[in-house]
Amino acid sequence: MPVAATAIVDLDEDIAHNRTPSGWPLATRPPPLSCPLGPERRVYSFQQGLHGSETGDVLWPASRLLSRFVEARSGAFAGADVLELGAGCALAGVTAAACGARAVLTDRCTTLTGANAAAAAQVGFPGVGCVLVEALDWRRAEEWLRAGRRWDWVLVADCIYHQQNDFSHLEALAGLLAALLQASPPPRAALSTQERDPAARSAFFAACARRGLGLSVRSLPQLAAEGLETAGQAPSAEIWLVEGADRSAPAEDSSRGLEPNPDSPS
Repeated sequence: MPVAATAIVDLDEDIAHNRTPSGWPLATRPPPLSCPLGPERRVYSFQQGLHGSETGDVLWPASRLLSRFVEARSGAFAGADVLELGAGCALAGVTAAACGARAVLTDRCTTLTGANAAAAAQVGFPGVGCVLVEALDWRRAEEWLRAGRRWDWVLVADCIYHQQNDFSHLEALAGLLAALLQASPPPRAALSTQERDPAARSAFFAACARRGLGLSVRSLPQLAAEGLETAGQAPSAEIWLVEGADRSAPAEDSSRGLEPNPDSPS
């Protein structure tokens, strides 16, 4: 296994200089990253590479884009119940907790997620903010869903990709989102992505369409116009907002919490 880097590196500087996640020498495990998050700007750190070079074991730039999206809407996250799917390094979920949310961070393997959640809990969160970690395999979510828990937000950071033309995890993700969005009122769902292969995007959009889900795409220029910092993001980076086709909330409520909070940091 690669030797771990010892120094903690500033996350935003790392992204701005295009080092995260692939710019570090292969012989070195990617370093832990630190970042001030939430209205109180508490500094949290995130380990990487506990299992070597696995995709979910490093912090991808689009995760920071979703984190900034959350921070820009911090008022909508204060006191909210938030679910992060495919949490990995757990940046998005920890950001939500740093804005005062009760965040449940899930992934199929929770070793890295749990380590970063524990480190964040040591720093602490404002208000009722907290993090819990649970194992969740999207392909075997039936029992987990039977608990019937309610969420205000569902976050998914940079999980739209494929492995050797296998799109099964995207089908599973769309199915899980469809199940979660059946709640009344449904949660708001936000995904960040950096396009690496158009086939993965097409497969996910098709999987969502088959389940009656609608997607609204926020491009990088649109997000930058809202005041989000986009340095170091790939031009193809986007935020996708997902809604159920039969959403019953009135039109004036359907975007509640989606507009940026002008008083929060960007």
